[in-house]
Amino acid sequence: MLEGEAAFWAGDYVTAELAFFEALMAHPDDGTAHYYLGRIYQSRGSRSNAVEHYEAAAGPAYPETYFFLGLLYYDEQRFDEAEARYRRYLEFYPDDAAAWFNLGVTYAAAGRSGDAEEAYLKALTGAPRSVAALHNLAVLYHRRGDFGRATFFWRRLLEVAPGDADAYFGLGLSHYYDGDYAAAASAFNEGGLLAPLDGRFFYQSARAYLELRKYDLAVGFFKRAYELGYDEGDVAEGMGLAYEEWRRYEKAAPLLRKAAELKGSEAGRVYAALGRIERATGRPGAALADFFEAAERLENAAEVHNQIGELYLEADLASWAAEAFGQAVAAEPSNLDFNYNLAVARELSEPKRAPEQWRRYIDLAEGAPGERRRLAQARARLERLLEEGPEDAAP
Repeated sequence: MLEGEAAFWAGDYVTAELAFFEALMAHPDDGTAHYYLGRIYQSRGSRSNAVEHYEAAAGPAYPETYFFLGLLYYDEQRFDEAEARYRRYLEFYPDDAAAWFNLGVTYAAAGRSGDAEEAYLKALTGAPRSVAALHNLAVLYHRRGDFGRATFFWRRLLEVAPGDADAYFGLGLSHYYDGDYAAAASAFNEGGLLAPLDGRFFYQSARAYLELRKYDLAVGFFKRAYELGYDEGDVAEGMGLAYEEWRRYEKAAPLLRKAAELKGSEAGRVYAALGRIERATGRPGAALADFFEAAERLENAAEVHNQIGELYLEADLASWAAEAFGQAVAAEPSNLDFNYNLAVARELSEPKRAPEQWRRYIDLAEGAPGERRRLAQARARLERLLEEGPEDAAP
């Protein structure tokens, strides 16, 4: 046995393996031999053999086997068994930050976000400057939509590792999705200083500037992202959207057409923007064609259907308009604009159904900011409809 241990620590695993197998022939339950054989097989990537020997060695004499078993079961996606082994290990070493962290990773992989959060926080108790635990907590909160806590942990991480460009990227994303676009741009720019050849920082900064309506900065950063090799379709889309909002339609349209060609089935937002441009420049037929392309590609095409409905209404095609507005309302039942437009279209195309829709709009708009004028109009139109034919108009 001593020969096997000496060979193991000397890195001579072949001699060690033979020595430990000889020991097991004499004493099949020898925990020390099983423990070292587990270590040898784990180092070779032979997980099943390692697990077999670790399980045989597991116990108070070698509590670290539970830690190794947790690693091996996690690699095999046997998360319940990994959890059980880490929990057993923590009975011996309750303050082991690495074990708490690994347990958190196990919970996260199993979809147990709350348990993962608790484990990561306990890991930080033992190792407050753990970059991995801080990172994983920030990611966990970001994915949960708790962007305030996410930004807190991104900042904690940057206190520990101020040169971590990825942390700045994460911080920027959390600020962006929290609606703080100025803070997002600042974080992306800090990361870009640390990684000046990484186009994603410039691309995300451009998106933040677009939200801030700083169109010249947005266009400049999109261009830099493209120069650094960022996806051409995404950059063309971003620049096109910036020029559209800037009302420089002659520059926006070619970029968006290029983006539509490159993005294919993912070009829903692009076609919607093209439809808006065609509509703004007085080409309703082309606008409709682009809006139909957008509707086929977007998961939620409510606003696109609303635009289609408005175009039909302008063309005195009230029944078609009502159908389009109906699709918009089906996707977003509480949207005041869509419900109002549907009521107008039904009043023109199906007067008997209009009172029902006017009532629905009135119920939704009651007390809503900025709806006083339309509410008065809706009540007047409903009253007029009922006066003209109450027996037919009533739902």
